[in-house]
Amino acid sequence: MLYHPTQIKNKTAHWKQQQILHFFLGLMITLLLAGIAQALALLPYIKVMGAMVIAIFLGIAWKALVPLPLVLNPGISFSSKQLLRLGIVLLGIRFDYSKLVHVKLELWLLVMFNVLATILIVYFISRWLKIENKLSILIACGTAICGAAAILAIASQIRAKQNEILTGTVTVAVVGTLFTLLYTLVYPYTSWSPAIYGIFAGATLHEMANVLAAAAPAGEHSEDIAVFVKLTRVAMLVPISLIVGVLFGRMERKQQKKPSPITLDVPWYVFGFIGVSLLHSIGIIPTEIESMIVFLSYLFLAMSMVALGLGIDLVTLVRNGLRTVIAVLIGSVFLAIMTFLFICYLG
Repeated sequence: MLYHPTQIKNKTAHWKQQQILHFFLGLMITLLLAGIAQALALLPYIKVMGAMVIAIFLGIAWKALVPLPLVLNPGISFSSKQLLRLGIVLLGIRFDYSKLVHVKLELWLLVMFNVLATILIVYFISRWLKIENKLSILIACGTAICGAAAILAIASQIRAKQNEILTGTVTVAVVGTLFTLLYTLVYPYTSWSPAIYGIFAGATLHEMANVLAAAAPAGEHSEDIAVFVKLTRVAMLVPISLIVGVLFGRMERKQQKKPSPITLDVPWYVFGFIGVSLLHSIGIIPTEIESMIVFLSYLFLAMSMVALGLGIDLVTLVRNGLRTVIAVLIGSVFLAIMTFLFICYLG
């Protein structure tokens, strides 16, 4: 059957319109669930998990209850990739380089030692437990630095699969939530001042939501110190992601028996993160705009988490679940012990 050129043109235009419609429908689903996740994260008890983790579970639940047609995948994929990177860039607004000059040497030494040692411990325990190499790197960095944000940043460097990102994020979130609840129960029975407890919470817990929830019982002063210490750990994300990218690239080339010169494959979002942080540090962005940027950053990251949840392979998650929990649990205990000994040493 032959079609008139006008008919072909009309069919092509209709097909493109359908593609655009399906793209925005997929995008809107991630936006809807991300908005619900952010609302739920304001509720007592639930907020300890944070919006990004809640977004993952909402994505998983949606897929289980309302399977999505494949035509929506382009919009969902856009959320899991492009919006993820944009969210990381905008997250730089939370970091102020000018405050780093006020960080005492002892705190820098604690943060650097804890981050590096925890990464190594969790990674080698994970490999000993026969966890895949990329997933081992993700949970090691997520445990040591800043949970989901670190996992997302490192994942782009090592080209991790969605299931690996999701498994790592959920595992670190679950263990972090358990430790948060434990801290809030134990703190009343300690003799620590709010400041000391803030240092302990900020230096050991994974997610910013964990840190805020754990420090809250000790008051606003404890919260401020905990967030400051936590952001000092976040400062390690850029150098660690660059180092991981270089080492992983060399490892891959070695496995493929190719020459392995030292290269620095820096993704664009790292420069974006640094650039936004610098703009914030020099104070040229109005406070109202900064608040909007923070909101958009967490919204985009939540949308990317929803997209990951919509693409989860539950079989893979269950298969790796127990081993990854053990590895992250050991790393978290190590973090807590090292920080406790440091606090005792300083008196």
